[in-house]
Amino acid sequence: MLNASGNECSKAVASKIPTDKLTILFTIFESTANEQLAATRALAVPASAVTRRMVCKTDILIKLLRFS
Repeated sequence: MLNASGNECSKAVASKIPTDKLTILFTIFESTANEQLAATRALAVPASAVTRRMVCKTDILIKLLRFS
């Protein structure tokens, strides 16, 4: 499984015993689930630097609207 191509990975998995296949598939499934959860959390909660910029820009806009 040195090659990232699906064909090479399929050949490598096909030559394993059933318990190894199950271990490989479960590891892939768990890894994918963890990556999706991390991505969802990262997208749901903006970084603090982004949040600070948003607050600063909002404050500036509110002040400008008050004076216009």
